[in-house]
Amino acid sequence: MEAVRSSFFLPNRHHHCYWDHCTRVIQLDLLTLDCPTVIVLPSMSVKELEARFEKISVVDLDLQKEVLTVHDPLARLPLEISSEIFLQCLPPLPEPGARHVPMLFLNICTAWTTIALSTPALWAAIHIIFPRHIDFKEVLKTWLQRAHNSPLSVSIHGSFNNDIAAIISQYSQQLKNLHICHDGANVSVGDEDSVEEIHHLLGGICAESYPSLERAVFCGSSDDRWAQSCREILQLLRLSPNLTDCIFHHMYPVFGVPDTEQMVFPSLRRLVFGESKTGVGSDDEILKCLSLPNLQTLHLPLDEVSDADLISFLQRSAPPLQSLKLGDVHDSLPLRFAQLEECVRLVPTLEELELLRPNESLMDDLLESLAESPSHILPNLRSLIIHGFFSRVLWHTLLRVLSGRRSHLACFKIIIEQDDWIILEQDVWLPHAGTDLRAAFRELVEDGMQIYVGTEDRTRSILFV
Repeated sequence: MEAVRSSFFLPNRHHHCYWDHCTRVIQLDLLTLDCPTVIVLPSMSVKELEARFEKISVVDLDLQKEVLTVHDPLARLPLEISSEIFLQCLPPLPEPGARHVPMLFLNICTAWTTIALSTPALWAAIHIIFPRHIDFKEVLKTWLQRAHNSPLSVSIHGSFNNDIAAIISQYSQQLKNLHICHDGANVSVGDEDSVEEIHHLLGGICAESYPSLERAVFCGSSDDRWAQSCREILQLLRLSPNLTDCIFHHMYPVFGVPDTEQMVFPSLRRLVFGESKTGVGSDDEILKCLSLPNLQTLHLPLDEVSDADLISFLQRSAPPLQSLKLGDVHDSLPLRFAQLEECVRLVPTLEELELLRPNESLMDDLLESLAESPSHILPNLRSLIIHGFFSRVLWHTLLRVLSGRRSHLACFKIIIEQDDWIILEQDVWLPHAGTDLRAAFRELVEDGMQIYVGTEDRTRSILFV
């Protein structure tokens, strides 16, 4: 090989890339051909060398694939093992593209291509960010065809047309997870085409039943025309008899919810409503027409839904609820303890309670009740998370609650926003919660209870350890 290297003449050091490339081609030739092939390059001009480079590029690519196939240990493994290795390389949200797995596997060598195309599970999930090229629908068809009969997970972000919805509808029997996020970035107010597109955002996909659908996520934006999708969302829920997890996140208010119709979904186990991006409303109003007898997790911002609506929902559903997260966005009509107490008494199975920005009066009454009647209110409580902060007086009551429930309660957190923390730093209790109090909390931590008081990003906190 050194003799071969010395026979090359390079005009100057700036052409070292040609040297490396041609040397690599000679090495590949020596590995793949029966007789050694030596390429001798006399003094050449740059143009002649470039022409030679272009001529051997195609051969180089084919040789690389063949050599990788021969010498790749992965190609000698059983398909079950090599497929599992490929599956471990998949990102949580696989995107289409030559530089992304799994399409990247098609550009390595013949053996890898064969493995990738023989592994339907590699193509069972796809995350699509729109806008895409006009020919993308062909890519989507091919991708989903490669999945064969595997359960499908489809995540869509952005605006898409009816052609894309029609392709997804063809696989309605296989669809297991569906995530639709529309950010409104490409929608202009008053644009008739955009209005038509949003109107069909879910309607186009709801052309068939979804017997395999288990998880559905709908993420919206500040575009109030998403309210037109209420009918399509309800229709999708009707067509999904095995849906267990449904999330509405950052969707604009859902108008037109029927007042009298009650829809029962016995399969649903988890229902989450995210807070809306605007102060005009939220999508939680749909709860008014739902009955969920097997619900285990409920996250509710209490925006359009009142405490009376929540009580009514719990009464008609009688769910075995284990996790409840409640927001309190109405300063004029804050959540009262009497209503909260009624709610938690309706679900004695509750193990996790999380409250967002509760008023101090509610917290005072709640802690007093938890301390005085540990067996009558929330007897199975294992986790209590509060987003807000306490006055100095409530710390002593809190200590009574945690001490009285130390055999069951495993986690207690107070999450304080950064702006509130800046204000609280001026309060005398924050730097020094009191020696006795800190020692008592430290003892609970040593016994195994998880206690945290601070910001959500954990950059500022009070440590009881």
